[in-house]
Amino acid sequence: MIGAAFFDLDKTVLRRNTTPLYMRFLERKGMTNMRDMARVAWWYTQYNMGWIDFEKVAEAALATVAGQDAIAMHELVKGWAADEVIPLISDPARESID
Repeated sequence: MIGAAFFDLDKTVLRRNTTPLYMRFLERKGMTNMRDMARVAWWYTQYNMGWIDFEKVAEAALATVAGQDAIAMHELVKGWAADEVIPLISDPARESID
Protein backbone atom coordinates (compact mmCIF):
# COMPACT_ATOMS: atom_id res chain seq x y z
CA MET A 1 0.00 0.00 0.00
CA ILE A 2 1.31 3.43 -0.95
CA GLY A 3 0.18 6.43 1.06
CA ALA A 4 0.69 10.14 0.96
CA ALA A 5 0.40 12.99 3.41
CA PHE A 6 -0.73 16.42 2.29
CA PHE A 7 -0.07 19.46 4.45
CA ASP A 8 -2.44 22.20 3.33
CA LEU A 9 -1.42 25.48 4.95
CA ASP A 10 -2.98 27.78 2.38
CA LYS A 11 -6.38 26.13 1.79
CA THR A 12 -5.55 24.86 -1.68
CA VAL A 13 -6.73 21.34 -0.84
CA LEU A 14 -9.31 21.87 1.89
CA ARG A 15 -11.82 24.69 1.92
CA ARG A 16 -11.39 25.18 5.70
CA ASN A 17 -8.77 24.91 8.39
CA THR A 18 -9.23 21.58 10.17
CA THR A 19 -7.96 22.68 13.59
CA PRO A 20 -11.30 24.09 14.81
CA LEU A 21 -13.14 21.14 13.26
CA TYR A 22 -10.97 18.63 15.10
CA MET A 23 -11.33 20.41 18.41
CA ARG A 24 -15.13 20.51 18.08
CA PHE A 25 -15.03 16.81 17.18
CA LEU A 26 -13.04 16.05 20.35
CA GLU A 27 -15.43 18.20 22.37
CA ARG A 28 -18.45 16.26 21.06
CA LYS A 29 -16.68 13.03 22.03
CA GLY A 30 -15.92 14.38 25.52
CA MET A 31 -12.21 14.03 24.81
CA THR A 32 -11.12 17.62 25.51
CA ASN A 33 -11.70 20.33 28.07
CA MET A 34 -11.89 24.12 28.15
CA ARG A 35 -8.18 24.44 28.96
CA ASP A 36 -7.24 22.43 25.88
CA MET A 37 -9.69 24.41 23.76
CA ALA A 38 -8.20 27.70 24.98
CA ARG A 39 -4.65 26.49 24.34
CA VAL A 40 -5.49 25.45 20.78
CA ALA A 41 -7.34 28.73 20.21
CA TRP A 42 -4.17 30.55 21.29
CA TRP A 43 -2.05 28.44 18.93
CA TYR A 44 -4.53 29.09 16.12
CA THR A 45 -4.35 32.83 16.80
CA GLN A 46 -0.55 32.70 16.76
CA TYR A 47 -0.68 30.83 13.45
CA ASN A 48 -3.04 33.37 11.89
CA MET A 49 -0.88 36.27 13.10
CA GLY A 50 2.32 34.67 11.81
CA TRP A 51 3.78 34.42 15.33
CA ILE A 52 3.70 30.67 15.79
CA ASP A 53 6.70 28.62 16.79
CA PHE A 54 5.76 25.43 14.91
CA GLU A 55 8.34 23.28 16.64
CA LYS A 56 7.21 24.31 20.13
CA VAL A 57 3.52 23.91 19.30
CA ALA A 58 4.07 20.53 17.63
CA GLU A 59 5.95 19.31 20.70
CA ALA A 60 3.18 20.49 23.03
CA ALA A 61 0.44 19.06 20.81
CA LEU A 62 2.16 15.68 20.55
CA ALA A 63 2.53 15.59 24.32
CA THR A 64 -1.28 15.62 24.60
CA VAL A 65 -1.51 12.25 22.82
CA ALA A 66 1.59 10.61 24.29
CA GLY A 67 0.84 7.18 25.69
CA GLN A 68 -2.48 6.79 23.89
CA ASP A 69 -3.22 3.58 22.03
CA ALA A 70 -2.02 4.14 18.45
CA ILE A 71 -4.63 1.83 16.88
CA ALA A 72 -7.49 3.49 18.76
CA MET A 73 -6.17 6.94 17.82
CA HIS A 74 -5.86 5.87 14.18
CA GLU A 75 -9.46 4.65 14.12
CA LEU A 76 -10.70 7.82 15.82
CA VAL A 77 -8.94 10.12 13.35
CA LYS A 78 -9.83 7.90 10.39
CA GLY A 79 -13.52 8.23 11.22
CA TRP A 80 -13.24 11.99 11.73
CA ALA A 81 -11.39 12.41 8.44
CA ALA A 82 -13.96 10.37 6.52
CA ASP A 83 -16.90 12.25 8.01
CA GLU A 84 -15.57 15.80 8.27
CA VAL A 85 -12.35 16.30 6.32
CA ILE A 86 -12.68 14.39 3.04
CA PRO A 87 -15.89 16.28 2.15
CA LEU A 88 -13.92 19.55 2.43
CA ILE A 89 -11.50 18.68 -0.38
CA SER A 90 -12.05 21.18 -3.17
CA ASP A 91 -12.92 19.82 -6.60
CA PRO A 92 -9.75 21.17 -8.28
CA ALA A 93 -7.60 19.67 -5.53
CA ARG A 94 -9.43 16.34 -5.77
CA GLU A 95 -8.74 16.25 -9.53
CA SER A 96 -5.06 17.08 -9.02
CA ILE A 97 -4.64 14.49 -6.26
CA ASP A 98 -6.39 11.80 -8.32
